[in-house]
This record gives sequence, C-alpha cells and structure tokens, in this order.
Amino acid sequence: MGWRYCLIDALWDKQIGYQKLEDLIGYARDKGVGVLLWYNSAGDFNSAPQTPRNFLLTHERRGREFKRLKAMGVAGLKIDFFGGDGQSMIGYYLDILDDAEPFGFLINFHGAMLPRGWQRTYPHLMTVEAIRGLEFVTFEQKNADEEPKHAAMLPFTRNVFDPMDFTPMVLDRINGIQRRTTSAFELALSVMFTSGIQHYAEIPEGIAKAPPYVRGFLKGVPNVWDDTKFLDGYPGKFVVLARRGEGR
Repeated sequence: MGWRYCLIDALWDKQIGYQKLEDLIGYARDKGVGVLLWYNSAGDFNSAPQTPRNFLLTHERRGREFKRLKAMGVAGLKIDFFGGDGQSMIGYYLDILDDAEPFGFLINFHGAMLPRGWQRTYPHLMTVEAIRGLEFVTFEQKNADEEPKHAAMLPFTRNVFDPMDFTPMVLDRINGIQRRTTSAFELALSVMFTSGIQHYAEIPEGIAKAPPYVRGFLKGVPNVWDDTKFLDGYPGKFVVLARRGEGR
C-alpha cells in the first residue's frame, strides 16, 4: 500500500520478544516501513495488565529503554492508559516528550487527555486519542449505532483543537457488531480526520477485499495536507471539506 508505518500492538514483548522484534524491524526497513511500538504508561494510576509496562516511569528508565529501541531501529511509540489530567500527569506527558525528542521518536498518546496545542511545542507528537474512536465502536452495538452522528460531529469539536487518533476506516466487517456506516463513509474518514499519522483500523484481509479503485485511492492519500477548506456542514449531521496535498 505504500504506507510508511505499522504499529506492533500490546503484548509484543511476550508474543514476539525483543530479538524477533529486531528481525521484524529489519524486514520492515527493507520494505520502507517504520515500526511503532505500543507501551503501557503503567504506574500506581494504572492497573491495566497489558505489557510492556513500567519502562517509562522515570527519566532513567526511559533513557535505557529509548537507547535500546533506537539501536533496534524503532521509529516511534504509542503509549496508552494515562491517569487523568492532574499536574503530575501533565508533567509525565511532557517528560516523555522531552526524553523522546533526542531519539527522533514519533509519539502517539492513547487513553489520554486532549493536549490543546502540545504538538506546536513538540512536533514529534503525531497524534492523541482523547476520543471515542473506532475502538469504542467495536465494544458494543450502541457505540456503532452512534458512529455516523459522532463522526459528523468531530470535525467541529474535538478535531478542531489537535490531531486525533480515531483509528478510522473499516471497509469490511467488525466481529460481533453490525456496522451503521457505509464503506464510502468509512473511506471518507481517511481524509476527513486530521492526524499526524493516520492510523487505519482495517486489517490486511479487509483491504484485500476492497475494489482496486479503493486501494488505489488509499495509496494516493497524501501524507501531509497543504490546505483545508470548510465548504458546508452542520455538527452531527454532515460535513464537506476540501483538502489539497501533494502525492507521496
């Protein structure tokens, strides 16, 4: 597809391990793909069991882990399960961004608060969840029922402030859930939502089922938008944006 990054999600340390991960990163590099790794933010504020956890809590721990990841060729981190928006937690976010910058890591905060402009100070902050995204649609039918209205609200609300990792676009199916959006609606989300890295939710098998013209369109979606104009819309009902960007 020509996409530049791929996320290796939670439990990679147990299911793959560092040595096999390094082999995978080398394989991806040969294909022109950068690897992003999921981490649990961990700490007393977080009882989520998914690993790896407890590697990012202090400057010293982050330094050791970041050096190891840099040597392996990791491109960035998706860090999940933050604990609120108190002063100490804000400091934790910013400490991670400060420590990641010298290594050139791209950062994605999940289970996180709305950062309100941090990407202007930290341009390596690619995106932040802080939204009831596609993950919530997979949890229960009620969320899927609300997705059309919810998605049509976001360009007027949440996504106005900061890059948003909705993880859009399911073209095929969601196990145990009846979709309430058309494939055309889902495809439009690849352009409608603003995110430093647009993290598509569709799996390879789903992409393979898409018509050739759909795959061709997705191959050509620009990595960076040079201009965006609002044409028409009403919050929660519809939105029309015109976006311009150079090809890959």
